[in-house]
Amino acid sequence: MASTPKSFRDIQNQWARLFVESLANEGVITGFPNRTFRPDTSVTRAEFAVILTKTFTKLKKKRDYIRFIDVAAHHWAAKAIQTAYAIGFLNGFLNDRFFPDSRISRLEVLLTLVKGLDLALKVKPEKLATLQEIYHDTNLIPDSAITQVAIATSAGLVASYPNTKLLKPNIPATRADVAVSVYQALFFMGEVQKIPSDYLVVPPQPQTELEHASL
Repeated sequence: MASTPKSFRDIQNQWARLFVESLANEGVITGFPNRTFRPDTSVTRAEFAVILTKTFTKLKKKRDYIRFIDVAAHHWAAKAIQTAYAIGFLNGFLNDRFFPDSRISRLEVLLTLVKGLDLALKVKPEKLATLQEIYHDTNLIPDSAITQVAIATSAGLVASYPNTKLLKPNIPATRADVAVSVYQALFFMGEVQKIPSDYLVVPPQPQTELEHASL
């Protein structure tokens, strides 16, 4: 049986506590039988698929499901993986593999949300200051992902603990990381209330023509 939010005994002083509790109240994420949430544990692709399908229940199918040879019909997350693929979030790899037990990176979480929610149609990254002004480790972001990271940042999906100047794109995303980014996606969509946090990345606002003139 999953723990209730208030009984998570390992998040009381955790930076993402309010986000975790909010999503747990909605049944999007759950804890463990020993009344813990394990916020610093990394997340697998299968686990992320489950979170996505529990969160974005209103999204319509975009494509037919392709059977992955490493996701058996009796796999505990098979249905969620099929749905997450069909609604346009998670992709597979060569040779029809999904790698359900692989750890998903912080970058992959952001790219998945940007893609699945079609944020490129809703956010204009050119209005965002260069990523070098926001993150000190932009050299770790693949060139092919720069625009999507800019979109995710502009949409408010990025949180980074304890230093918001470090994106840390290639390390495995923790359960806390995923909870915050998913919650922020819901906030961007207008479905939840704002939760203040010192660890949400707030991009600098572009200067107006009047501000430029006064320099």
